[in-house]
Amino acid sequence: MNDMCKTKDIEEEIRAATKTCTNMLNYYATLTTFETAVAFQSRFCIRFKNRLRNMYGFQIMRRLNQILVRIKSMDLVRVIVDLQSFFPESNYLERQVNLPVRSNLEYLLVRMQGLSKLLLRVVYLTKEAARYHLKQIAIGFLYHMFSMFLGLMGELWLFARAVCRRTVQFYNELYPALAILPKAHKKWLPDGYDLPVNLADWLGEEYEREVLHICESNDALELGVNSNIFTLL
Repeated sequence: MNDMCKTKDIEEEIRAATKTCTNMLNYYATLTTFETAVAFQSRFCIRFKNRLRNMYGFQIMRRLNQILVRIKSMDLVRVIVDLQSFFPESNYLERQVNLPVRSNLEYLLVRMQGLSKLLLRVVYLTKEAARYHLKQIAIGFLYHMFSMFLGLMGELWLFARAVCRRTVQFYNELYPALAILPKAHKKWLPDGYDLPVNLADWLGEEYEREVLHICESNDALELGVNSNIFTLL
């Protein structure tokens, strides 16, 4: 849905929103390496489900696979394309243009909220699985298999953190556009629900700890709950 709006005082905001949509589309549509790692994860869960089904680390990998399937089913690229199609060309803006209604952007922002929470869960589960795999490697049990699993968990961990960070950045860039978009005839968000102004603040301490924190080179090696992939390796 879209509606006619005057561009006199909102030209810069329209251009900024259009640019962000383009950047998002370029970013999310080119995550082929991440998708390859996800495909390997799914294949491993199918290949070893009978042999390793009772092992704790493999059970974590199966839960991780379910979350990755949910992320893929969100099809965020399609949602971005739909929103972008409602925006006018930013090179030249006429005095009146058609803009998407506010609920179109709200829908995308809610999806980005969900994606960021799922990615945080991926970060947590990959770290838990890696901790288990490393312990198996330390005792020499199925060394080659668990080394392969550990490498895959490290790759997924890195990608999930990077994508989560960019998702937060894109959300914060898009949120101000809500103020310039026309309201829909029927409110889409439920009563009493307000989208957060800053997604990082909404994600809270977990985002700061799992995504923004950078391990110091002098951090002690540990296998406890506060360790990360780098200290594990």
